This record gives sequence, C-alpha cells and structure tokens, in this order.
Amino acid sequence: GQQEQNVEIIGILGFSQGARFAHLAALLHQEDPSEWFPNLTFVILVAGYDAPLPNELPPINTAGKIPLPSFHVWGLGDKLITPDQSLALSELYVEPKTLIHDGNHYVPTKAPQIQQYIDFIACAMEAHVTTGANVSSSVAKVSAQLPDEETTAMQEEEIEALEAIFFEGEIEIKSSSFPRNYLMKLLPTEEEEGSNWPPRPLTLQISYPFNYPLEAKPDFRLIHDNNVYEFPSKRAENTLKILRETAEAEIGMPSVLSCIYAVKEYLDSPATDTNAEIPVQRNIPSKDEDEQENEQDLSTSSQMGPQKTSP
Repeated sequence: GQQEQNVEIIGILGFSQGARFAHLAALLHQEDPSEWFPNLTFVILVAGYDAPLPNELPPINTAGKIPLPSFHVWGLGDKLITPDQSLALSELYVEPKTLIHDGNHYVPTKAPQIQQYIDFIACAMEAHVTTGANVSSSVAKVSAQLPDEETTAMQEEEIEALEAIFFEGEIEIKSSSFPRNYLMKLLPTEEEEGSNWPPRPLTLQISYPFNYPLEAKPDFRLIHDNNVYEFPSKRAENTLKILRETAEAEIGMPSVLSCIYAVKEYLDSPATDTNAEIPVQRNIPSKDEDEQENEQDLSTSSQMGPQKTSP
C-alpha cells in the first residue's frame, strides 16, 4: 500500500534467522545504497550467523568489511547458533559493538541490556545526523579505495596462475577489475563415500580486498544447493574456517591455491562431525542373577514363616 511505500527503514533488529535477513540487508545496502534501504543507519543482530548467499540475490561484492554501525548480541550457552558463529559475523563489520550474555538462544531484555540497545541506537543516530549524510558515504569511501600497482600486479598474476592450473569451467571470472572476484568449483579428489563432501556441487566465491595479499586475506563465500542434512552447518563452518585460517597464515603473499588445497583435504577426509548416536549401557541382570534373587526371596520367606495380616 501507499503507507508501506512511504516507510523509511533506518534500522533493523533481527534474531537468529531474522539476524541473517538483517545482515543480507546490510550487504545489499552496501552494494547499492540508493536502491536498497537508502535510509538504513544501523543493524542489530541477535544470535546472528553468516551463511552462503541465496542464489536469488543479485551479485554482491563481499570484499572488505561493512561500515554500517552494527550491534551484535549472543549467548555463551547458545547451542543453536554458537558464540563462534556470531563472533565470525561481527568480524565482517567495521568497529562492531557487542553484548555477550550467559544465556542461550534468546533475546536478552533485562533493564541493563535494554539500555545498551538504546545507547547503541542513540550513538548510531547521532553519528548519522552529525555527518549530515547517510552512512552510505562511508561505503563510497571504502569503494573508492584502489590497490596500488604492486598489489594490482600480484592480484592479476594469481588469477592468471589459477586459470593455468585449473581446467576450463572450474574457474569463472566475475570481475577482472577491482574489486576482483571469481567463482571456483570445488571438486573431490576421489569419489569416496563417507567423506565430508556433500552430494550437490560446492562453489567458492572469492573476492579480493584492495589491500590483498600484502595486508589482508581474500573473502570467501560458499554457494551451493545442499540442505542441512546433506551438508550440515557445522561442516560448512569448518570449510570456511579452514579457508580463512589458511589465508590468515599466509598474509603477505597470494594464498588462494593453498586455501583450495587445504579445504579439499578436509572435504576428502572421512566425515567426523555427524551426530552419531551413542549407545546407552544399561545394567540388565542376567538370567542366573534373576534366578538367584528369586531363590533368595523364597528362602527368606520360608525362614520367616507365614506373615500375619492386620484386619
């Protein structure tokens, strides 16, 4: 309706899957602030997590951190969305604010916690008004950063080397100018049952920040159509974790090939993160033990003689 068209969204608070939506909104806003949520000023992500981008979304450049003010809330006892998942999401933002509580999967609403929400929103709105411009101006500054000649040469040489190493069709260049990004198909070394590979294909989206590889690591996103039974979230997390840790260890030099080899080694290995059922041991008496107990009861009864019953 007309009323919905006139609504200005200045902030989004999302919990769990709602936090996933809020993060996607922030990504879309960063990609094209004039088209997506032009007045967006902040996001609050409670029990948030990162996940592969939906195929229905337009292409999104995920290189670099999101400059939108963000407030990240999670519980140390959360088993559905683990603290590591929420922490990893917060690290995708510039100067994230956090609220960490001792509870599990819920939105904390005690008075001191509510005050932290209020303080964050007030600071985000004050910064928005003080600058006299939308936070998207910060996005424009980040987007304007370009790699220097040495970094440009290193990025171009790495992509050329990857194209020479992998077969045609395994790598698809999406953008050969900054910000450079491309798709890499992950293929199993050997077809073995019981490995960490899902049944449906895995594709890796790789994006280069302006200061990669000298000062930063590439950004990785998994793209696939597997459901949570075919490719459990824990396995997807481990896949991204291995990629990021390998890249972190090699900051200063091109690292994508090392990352690909490291993650394929993990996916080729036997699956160890399934929820195997642990058999429960019960102390069931043997037939001999039952007979011994019955004999003992009969013996005791005969020794005591007939029992009188009260009227």
